[in-house]
Amino acid sequence: ITTGQCVALKTYGTACTEHEQCVTTLECISNVCQCLTTQYYTGSACVTLATFNAACNTVSGPYCNTVAGLTCSTIFSQCVC
Repeated sequence: ITTGQCVALKTYGTACTEHEQCVTTLECISNVCQCLTTQYYTGSACVTLATFNAACNTVSGPYCNTVAGLTCSTIFSQCVC
């Protein structure tokens, strides 16, 4: 962007200085291409963390929003408090 040259977009975990440098769904946070705190990385994109009573899986996702105090019930496969 700043040099006027085309360059490849940056992937998850790589250094950045602007959001536009990162591939789609990633943001430049603390100079690293990563997901928002309400999301997790699947290996190809950022996905929103599951909310209360939403389906979840502790191994393969979707994953619960632990910032909101949720965990994945292995009995019900739902996000619970």
